[in-house]
Amino acid sequence: MRALYAAAMSERDELAGELERIAGLAAALARQGERVAAVLPAEPQPGERAYLCTLEAQDGGRSWIVLDADGRAVEERR
Repeated sequence: MRALYAAAMSERDELAGELERIAGLAAALARQGERVAAVLPAEPQPGERAYLCTLEAQDGGRSWIVLDADGRAVEERR
């Protein structure tokens, strides 16, 4: 049971690191006055991860961008 718990914690920590990395990359793509409000991981296909990032403007307006696992903006759907 401890090994299972340790594996789950390791995966959680790895995901947290990925989310922080992607948030930083999304922030670099944000317009002036926008901040990253959320990063949601998704797996559109098994073994493939994408991240839906919410960018929030100072006036409360929102926009979204999807980044792939390498942090590149996804420009077309497959």
